[in-house]
Amino acid sequence: MSLVFPRPLRPGDRIGVTSPSSGVDKPLLPRLRAGIEALRARGYDVVVGDCMDGTGPTSAPKEQRAAELTAMLADPAIAAVVPPWGGVLAIDLLDQLDWDALDAAEPTWLVGFSDTSTVLLPLTLRLGWATLHGANLMDTPYLPPDGLLHWTDVAAATGPFTQRSPGRYRAEGWDDYQHDPGVSHMSLPDAGHWSWYRARCRSPGPRSPTCWRWPTRAPRCSRPARRSTPVPRRSSSSSTSSRARCWT
Repeated sequence: MSLVFPRPLRPGDRIGVTSPSSGVDKPLLPRLRAGIEALRARGYDVVVGDCMDGTGPTSAPKEQRAAELTAMLADPAIAAVVPPWGGVLAIDLLDQLDWDALDAAEPTWLVGFSDTSTVLLPLTLRLGWATLHGANLMDTPYLPPDGLLHWTDVAAATGPFTQRSPGRYRAEGWDDYQHDPGVSHMSLPDAGHWSWYRARCRSPGPRSPTCWRWPTRAPRCSRPARRSTPVPRRSSSSSTSSRARCWT
């Protein structure tokens, strides 16, 4: 499978906001607006979909969430799609998305982590699209720690770039978005760094996967490996430190 990258973001591009999982309840709408304004301050146009209701577990019925996500990803006027955050039940969208329409469309950046990973992975495996496992919209106002790039800078890159461990992370807790909806500095009080480990993933077949895990999680792989593969392990510098993932 060849990997196809969406074109780099440019100033003036439109970014779509929809909630494939959980929406945003009223007390946190100021933080949502801060995320939108952070994108506009970087020169992007922002369009917000209808699937944003935060009063229940999900933002809308699965059919509506899938239709809106499909429409945004297939819209040539939208260069990237970012959810407010993850949540639950994005898995319900997988048999509801219009895969034929997406296959016929030019690739669009889908950005996020947590439950959004449920959609990121099949976009890559089924369509060959590169996706961006990075900050959600509610994290977008944060300035990146030293050594890391903002997700919009990654999506806008036209050549190689380097990121390195900032040397610190936050083991637990969140910022109080209700008290300070515009907070732009994420406190990272704990010392940490990226390191290497050797993983062994076993299952029948000839290929060795690349396995990425967090220190306290065991790797789970659907693809085989008969040899150990050195891959990066890192301590979290944000709230994305929750999952072990394996790619083939």
